[in-house]
Amino acid sequence: MYSCYLCSLFLAAMLGVEVRTVDGEQVQGEVRGLSNESATLTVRGESHQISAANLLDIRFPHREQPVLSPASAKPDTSTPLEKPVENVTTVWLTEGSRLRANRYSSTEKEASFTTLGQRSLKVSSKMIRAVRFPGGGVAADKQWQELFGKELETDSLLIEKEGQLDVLEGVVLEVSDTTIQFDIGVRVPVSREMVRGILYYHPSEETQSKAVCLAHLSNGILLAVNKINLVGNSLEMAAVGSGWKVATEQMDRLDFSRGKIEFLADLSPIRTSWTPYLAVGKSADQLASFFHPRMNQALRGGPLQLAGREYERGISLHSRTEIVFKIPRTFRQFRAIAGIDDRVWQGDVQLIIRTDDKVVFDKEIASGETPVDININFDKATQLSILVDYGNNADVADHLDLAEARFLK
Repeated sequence: MYSCYLCSLFLAAMLGVEVRTVDGEQVQGEVRGLSNESATLTVRGESHQISAANLLDIRFPHREQPVLSPASAKPDTSTPLEKPVENVTTVWLTEGSRLRANRYSSTEKEASFTTLGQRSLKVSSKMIRAVRFPGGGVAADKQWQELFGKELETDSLLIEKEGQLDVLEGVVLEVSDTTIQFDIGVRVPVSREMVRGILYYHPSEETQSKAVCLAHLSNGILLAVNKINLVGNSLEMAAVGSGWKVATEQMDRLDFSRGKIEFLADLSPIRTSWTPYLAVGKSADQLASFFHPRMNQALRGGPLQLAGREYERGISLHSRTEIVFKIPRTFRQFRAIAGIDDRVWQGDVQLIIRTDDKVVFDKEIASGETPVDININFDKATQLSILVDYGNNADVADHLDLAEARFLK
C-alpha cells in the first residue's frame, strides 16, 4: 500500500469539502487540518479525525479553471481531457500525471515539453507513457482509446496517411517538431505530420508510482504529487520534477486511493454469464444484452440507489447472472453493500459469493430489507465469483445492486 504522506498541511481558513474513506463512509465538512497521519474535519460543529490509511479522496467545490504559478505565467486554459484538444498535445507520464503542451520533443534519454502555461519541463524519457498529438478526428480518437488500454510489447505510433489510420510498431528513438526517428529493424524517419500519437512500452515495474496522491485540477490536468502543502489559499505541490501552485478553490479533488483499493467496476471480469428463467429462443441474445451487468449505474439507468442513498460506484446485476473477477495481487478483502435497487419492488434473489471454489457468502436479498454490508476476508484466493440466483419470486424485479463493491488490502 502506498502511504499517504502530506507534509504539515494546516488550513489558515476553513474549506468546505467532501471526504470519502476506504471503508465507504462519506463525510462533508470543513477541513481544519491534514497531516501525514490524518485529516481533521469539522462536521456540524464537531471535530472528526480520519486516518490517512483510511483516506480515499478529498473533493473540493467545483470552481473556475485553475491558474498555475509562477504569477508571470499565462493561465492554463485547456479543457478536461478524454479527447485531444484542438492544436494541443497531451502528455501522459508513467506515474499518473497528464499534462497539455504546445511543444514536445525527446531523445532516447530525455523528453522536453512546454505546457500551455508556458512551463518548460524536462523528464527522463522512461517517464513518458504516451503522447497524443492533435488531429485525426473521431476515428483517431476511437483507435487511440483502444490502443491506450492495451498491454504493449513495443513502442507504437498511430499514423494517418491519406485518411487511413494504421499502427506502426518499433522503438521510438527521437522526436522533433518535424520528424520521429523510429526503429523497425532499421532507422526510419516518420513525418510528424502523419503521427496522431505515440505509445511507449514500459515493463510493469517501470510504471509503479510512489506518488502520495493524484491531484485532479478542475481543467482536467492530473498531477502525481510527491509532496503537498497548503499556504494561504493555495496548494503547493511537488510533481513532475517541478513545483506547482494551485488555488484550493480551483481544485477538483485529491485522490489517495492508489494502491489501497480496486473497485470492481474498474476491472474487466474474467467471464460473465446470464441464464434466463424461461427458454426465450431467438430473443436470448437481445435479453442477455439488456440484462448484462452494469458498471456504476443501475440496470434501468441512473445511479445505484439503496435505502434512499445514491452510490457512484458499484455493479448492478439481474438474476441469474454469474460474474467472475481476478483478485488483484496483495488484495485480501472484499467489501460491498448489497440490496435490491429502490426503483423496483418484489425483487428477491439468492446472492452467493465464492473465492476460488469456496462459498464465503450465501444469503437471500429481498426488496424492502435493510441493505447488507458484505465484508469478506481471504488469504490466497485468486478469483472472486458473484452469483445472483433466482429467489422466491422467479426473476421478477431481481435488480441487485452491489454498491461500493471493491477489493481492499
